[in-house]
Amino acid sequence: MVGYEINPRTQRAQDALLSATRMLASEKPTAEITLTEIAKEAGVSRPTIYKLYDDVDTLVAASATAFIGEILDGAQDSVRGLAGKEYMDALMSAFVEGVYEQREFAHNVMYGTAMPKVYDYVIRLLDSMMAEHLIGRRLNAGGTGVDDRRQAIAAGVVWLLGVWLGSDFEGENKPSKMASRLSNVLYGLSEGQIP
Repeated sequence: MVGYEINPRTQRAQDALLSATRMLASEKPTAEITLTEIAKEAGVSRPTIYKLYDDVDTLVAASATAFIGEILDGAQDSVRGLAGKEYMDALMSAFVEGVYEQREFAHNVMYGTAMPKVYDYVIRLLDSMMAEHLIGRRLNAGGTGVDDRRQAIAAGVVWLLGVWLGSDFEGENKPSKMASRLSNVLYGLSEGQIP
C-alpha cells in the first residue's frame, strides 16, 4: 500500500521470521519445517507468526521473494552505467551467482511444498521489477499486450530457474552458462525475437 509504514517492532518480527525461514529451508526440505521451529529460531511467538503469515508455505514464499529481491537489488551496483545487452549480461550474471551461492535454499523452496506460492510470488516480483527496467522499456516500445508478455517472460524465467536448480550445475548448467542463457532469452524475448 502506498504511504503505508510498518511498525518497527512488526518489521523486526517479520525480518526475523523471514531470516529464520531461510536458514531452516537451507538445511532441510520445507515439508519438514514447522511454525514452532520458525518461531523458536526467530525468537517470536506463534501468535506473532499468525498475525503476519497464514502458514509455513506463505512464509517460505515470502522468504524466497525477499531473497530474490535482495539479489536483484544488490546486482544494481554491477549494472550501473551499462545499457542494452551488456546490462542484461551483467544483471543475469549477478542474479545467477547469487542464487547459486544459496542453491540449497533455492532448491528446497522451488521443489518444496510451497512451490505454487513461491512461483506465484517470485513471478509477481520479477514482473514488477521488469516493468521498471530494461525489459519493460523494450516491451513498451513493442506495442500492445505488454503486461501479458512481461508476465509470460517472468514465468519462463522462474521455470528455467527451477529446472536449473534441479541440475548438476555442470556443462550447460554451469552458473556462467546459465547466466548467459537467461540473458539471451530475456533480451531476445523483450525484443519479440527468440534467440
